[in-house]
Amino acid sequence: MRKALVFLTLCALLTGGLSASGADAAGAASARVQSAAAKMCGRPDPQIKFVPDAVFSGVPGLSQWIDADTGEEFVWDASGGWIRRYANPSAYAPTVEGGDIGEQRARSIADAWARRCFDPASLRSMRVTCDRREVGTDPVNVEYRVEYRRFLGDVSTFVHVAVVVNGATGAVMSVEQEQGPIAVSISPEVSQDEARVRAAELMGVPENACTSCVLEVLRYAGGVQRLAWVAKIHTGDAQFGGDALVIIDADTGAVLDSGKSW
Repeated sequence: MRKALVFLTLCALLTGGLSASGADAAGAASARVQSAAAKMCGRPDPQIKFVPDAVFSGVPGLSQWIDADTGEEFVWDASGGWIRRYANPSAYAPTVEGGDIGEQRARSIADAWARRCFDPASLRSMRVTCDRREVGTDPVNVEYRVEYRRFLGDVSTFVHVAVVVNGATGAVMSVEQEQGPIAVSISPEVSQDEARVRAAELMGVPENACTSCVLEVLRYAGGVQRLAWVAKIHTGDAQFGGDALVIIDADTGAVLDSGKSW
């Protein structure tokens, strides 16, 4: 569900409008980006340059950069003053089938990386999960996604750090983060049952097809925050089934976003 939610939230971010002054903002931010990129990649002097025609460089508040020597990619969030996303293309290289460092080692690598780049005290207050997945077919490669996420009680928030580790080599493939204070109430006006019904109606399926419905604080383009019910739906069987995700405003009941695989 988290991957689908990230995709939907990213879509909302990308539809927030284009920035006419992206290059100017990037020029002004270059020194700050340089410093943040050095901390992120662990090298003192990455050779970063602005990428004017990249996807993220057209999003208000964001700019995309690349290390001219290594190809490492950085997405700078000017409003927060941090690297929102880091990716190392060389770490994605196919590996020999069967390599798997295991969850414990992946967690250790991610933890060391996160502690170098982020406030250890802040990380200690977050919940940690580790998801293993197999990608590709010839060969099959393993990836581990270690995520640190802040919760307010049982309510998940957008504040997180996620490190994706190559399960064969231990190389860090990507890092994403989002920070900032929570600026909305976490007490919903719309009940969980109401959100389930709304989600099922929208997708045209029985209410019992809604397999989970949880509260989350989401952050959209321009820094707008919403308390929302995130409803996961599954219908059919293993052969003909499909999945959907519906995000419902927990204050108004309005549908904020949705997507399905059928």
